[in-house]
Amino acid sequence: MLDFFAGSGATGEAAARLGRRFVLIDNHPDAIRIMAERLAFAGAEVVGLKDLAG
Repeated sequence: MLDFFAGSGATGEAAARLGRRFVLIDNHPDAIRIMAERLAFAGAEVVGLKDLAG
């Protein structure tokens, strides 16, 4: 599943819970932080995050 406007990652969370592979893309740092937390809580492996501190 590919989601170019992932926002808070709800679609990715559902995909993870169903055992599906997925790619989420968003350019808003706050949304990416929320997405990463949500996916980690769902047990998904989060990879490819750039440093969002700056």
